[in-house]
Amino acid sequence: MRNSPSVCQRVIAEVLSPIRRQFPQTILYHYMDDILLAAESKEQLAQLHWTVKAALSRHGLEVAPEKEQMTMPWKYLGYHINSTTIQPQMVALPSNIHTLNDLQSLLGLINWVRPLLGITTDSLKPLCQLLKGEADLTST
Repeated sequence: MRNSPSVCQRVIAEVLSPIRRQFPQTILYHYMDDILLAAESKEQLAQLHWTVKAALSRHGLEVAPEKEQMTMPWKYLGYHINSTTIQPQMVALPSNIHTLNDLQSLLGLINWVRPLLGITTDSLKPLCQLLKGEADLTST
């Protein structure tokens, strides 16, 4: 599903929908293939975690063990989450932009931090216009 974000979002939503109804007292957020679980007790969280993993498995999906985070700080959608704070993760902007692919990567990063920094979509239009050009940005 890596090549189709909208399909990934829809499939995961369908898998998780009955679990949300089964565990209304818990928090179950997902965006694409990133899933965040929260509950008031460790027992509730363990049950929710097991249920989510079992449902994903029944649909042929699995969570990579190295992606599971059981202790703070948690990383979710570019944020560090602690018991009292949520902070954006550091973003390393590329400095050598020579191709359209380089520019797409840069614009993806900028678009992610744009709301945090108050950058408008209008201010990005000149950079977005470059995406319509040559594959090699240094060509004339």
